Amino acid sequence: MKKYTFLLWIAGLFLLIPLLHAQHKTPFLPSDSDDRCRQWVDSVMTRLSLQEKVGQLIVATIPAKATKENKKQIRELAKKYKVGGLLFAEGTPEEQAILTNLAQKNASVPVMVASDGEWGLSMRLKGTPDYPRNAALGCIEDNSLLEEYGREVARQFRTLGVHINFAPDADAYTNPLNPVIPVSSLGEDPKRVAEKAVAYARGLENSGVTASSLSKNRVTGLLKDEPGAKGLAFTDAPDMRGGSQVAQVTDKALPAGNDMVLVQFHAKNAVTELTEAVRSGILSKEELDAKCRKVLMHKYMMGLRSAQPKLQVSGMSYRINTEEAQALAAKLRCSAVTVLNNYFGILPLAPAEGGIALLSIGEKDTDAPFVEAMKKQADISCFYLPWNADDALQEEIKRKLATYRRVVVSITGSAYVSDKDVEFLSELDIQAPLVYAFFTSYRTLLPLTPALAQSSAVVLAHSDQADLQQHVADVLFAKAPADGKTSMSIGQLFPAGTGCIIEPGMKPGTVIPEDYGMKSYVLHGIDGIAQKGVSEGAYPGCRILILKDGHTVYDRGFGSHSDKDTTSVRPTDLFDLASLTKTTATLLAVMKLYDEGKLKLDDKASKYLPFLRSGNKKNMTIRELLFHESGLPPYIRFYVDAIDPNSVHGPYSQSWIDKWHRTQVSEHSYYCSDFKFKKGMVSDRPSAVYSLHVADGMWLNKDFKHTILQKIAKCDLDSKRYVYSDLGFILLQQIVETITQLPMDLYVAKEFYAPLGLQRTLFLPLNKFTKAEIMPTASNDFLRRQDLCGYVHDETAACMGGISGNAGLFSTAAEVAKIYQMLLNGGELNGKRYLSEATCRLFTTEKSVISRRGLGFDRPDVSIVKRSPCAVSAPEGVYGHTGFTGTCAWVDPKSQTVYVFLSNRLCPNVWNTKLGDMNIRTDIQELIFKSLVEK
Repeated sequence: MKKYTFLLWIAGLFLLIPLLHAQHKTPFLPSDSDDRCRQWVDSVMTRLSLQEKVGQLIVATIPAKATKENKKQIRELAKKYKVGGLLFAEGTPEEQAILTNLAQKNASVPVMVASDGEWGLSMRLKGTPDYPRNAALGCIEDNSLLEEYGREVARQFRTLGVHINFAPDADAYTNPLNPVIPVSSLGEDPKRVAEKAVAYARGLENSGVTASSLSKNRVTGLLKDEPGAKGLAFTDAPDMRGGSQVAQVTDKALPAGNDMVLVQFHAKNAVTELTEAVRSGILSKEELDAKCRKVLMHKYMMGLRSAQPKLQVSGMSYRINTEEAQALAAKLRCSAVTVLNNYFGILPLAPAEGGIALLSIGEKDTDAPFVEAMKKQADISCFYLPWNADDALQEEIKRKLATYRRVVVSITGSAYVSDKDVEFLSELDIQAPLVYAFFTSYRTLLPLTPALAQSSAVVLAHSDQADLQQHVADVLFAKAPADGKTSMSIGQLFPAGTGCIIEPGMKPGTVIPEDYGMKSYVLHGIDGIAQKGVSEGAYPGCRILILKDGHTVYDRGFGSHSDKDTTSVRPTDLFDLASLTKTTATLLAVMKLYDEGKLKLDDKASKYLPFLRSGNKKNMTIRELLFHESGLPPYIRFYVDAIDPNSVHGPYSQSWIDKWHRTQVSEHSYYCSDFKFKKGMVSDRPSAVYSLHVADGMWLNKDFKHTILQKIAKCDLDSKRYVYSDLGFILLQQIVETITQLPMDLYVAKEFYAPLGLQRTLFLPLNKFTKAEIMPTASNDFLRRQDLCGYVHDETAACMGGISGNAGLFSTAAEVAKIYQMLLNGGELNGKRYLSEATCRLFTTEKSVISRRGLGFDRPDVSIVKRSPCAVSAPEGVYGHTGFTGTCAWVDPKSQTVYVFLSNRLCPNVWNTKLGDMNIRTDIQELIFKSLVEK
């Protein structure tokens, strides 16, 4: 018995309190300093018997049906037991008015009339305006509209003689695992719920009706212990459900901290029970008097201090159900419409070659207004499928939908969604973006989340009124707005607060991936990967671009320029490509010279570079340099030769920080911070001698370039195995410049970049662009001891004056993609040929017999996937390259795709390895392959 009692007054509590005192002040709270109120209460208390005082603490629930029996009961409750309040249940407005008039006529103390109208009178009475449920209202962004709703509900309640509305429900929905989402909650975010509850309550109370929160918190914790709390606490009807089988449950409600008891069936018994509780001392007479006085004080503030005017019964429904009331209901319904996703701007829908199909699922013709409205917007082919249709009908529908380029699925009714329905929609794998329109509550979406995960757009309308269906059709074509945000999560697919904005007149997406054989919902997953990289500090910003069949199907930027510069990443921003320079500049030049017969792959590098002829490198071939099989070491720290060794305290680098080694270059490496350059090596201004511009206010002696080449010529050689080396591409640059008699940057610009129409692909970008147009590369570079932006990060390339075969090129994602599209096209782009097909085929297909490497290009490692620079699903024919600064470009001839990823992962910390640790570049590439529609 104790268990039932505990649950009844804790879980079934209705609190009539001012909601969120700091935000909203109710006009109905009594004041102890109000002398007239106190005098009136004193006068009433003196003429009430013990039983009548108990009666004032009872709210009797009774159907709003003017039957002979109900009228008799009303007279008895009001006259004999002097109940404090009435709560009317199902019925009609006219019948409730009749019973209210009868109660007030027979009451010596006016009766407090309450309504449990969470969504207005229609929750209990027939023929009254039907407003959206709270779960839908919680989606409305404009809280002033909820206040307007509160004012209109209050008007209807006043018209019907109602003083209290047991609403709004201020409970935040906190159990997302519950498969049945309650329609009574305004949402799951407590702050958002509070804002909306306050707006609604403000509208009610400012228009003369008392609002309560229906928050199911503890009585004593919130109501009694809250400083200054003076509201009334109501129990849920304790003689309902399980409580009706528990003896003497009513008399435990008041000692528990409640002020009034809602009684469902046995008001007479409740009065008797509570009277006995006072006489037996369970409830003291002092407590009884205090509660009774409190109820009377609230009645005084509600205007229940004198006889109530008689309600006009005739025309009651008409006065409640006005055109304005109906218009507000429609406005609320439309404002609650929520577009859960809109991948690649599939909405607004646009006429597409291949047509638009509309599949209606549910009870036949229940979405007829939507269908008719859609037909007015475009040429629509309509199909129908009942819930739980047989296999043959499902297969027939699949076959018919497969020929369309856009498919809209309309779902109506609250029928049970079977596993068969879920399976059908989840396996609706067609080459068209799927748009869902739900004329149902949240409940229907939950079991269908596997299917919705494969959608391009989902529109939740919450209900199926004809005007709402027409509105949703207009939303799909951007003829009407939608800005709702989900009030509660839909599984893990759509978190609370999800919502896309549709504005009238907005244009559809320019490219829909499905039109090119790719799935929008899969490609959309790239957004999450890229954004996670920003939020977890893998890079400040990145730009991602994907081409399919030469068309841009994905082009988005994420993050900002740096932690200091919050400028969002733009399509025109230049990135330091790092080693992507090898294939985007140097290799192009080599391919061009090969194409023209000016060099052969088996030519010795020494044929073109005399400084290699006298040493151990005289037999190195161009092919070996391209395969990274020349025996050259990976790199040489050339910059050390520019540093005065006498200026370094201890070793130049060490694994701990001290006053001399303060520049961190990796997780456990610190370089000397206060070294000096050798005399005559560096100048703070340019001249004929100091012509290698390496950083702001820093020019290197031009002879240092010769030092670099001599150190390469004299370095030790390893065996002819695969060792990735920057040095080989520095030598390839020298070969290109020897043959062409032009600096390599000018040669590739003349032969490729300018003819391709590339405006932002170049070495030394600060010669043409400002730093504001370039992504910052690194902070506090250990060699140049300043932040780098527009200067190549690679130290060797910097010491070469910013133009090197291994690094130094800057570009945008769009222009890099254009270069690789030209290669994918076999050397041609937009009708102009840059390389022969034979040369492109050779360089993009030939592969080393001892490594994954191609001729200058990197390739997937299909034998040891963990070692591969590409995604698991990357076919062997993929070619491209990566860059140390967080870049890559990959081409897949089989799927005709180009993938470019540019980031500035070294900013601000050069030791940041999160880009690789999180597999961001490869995970994005994996989604590209997964998005491809199998033909």
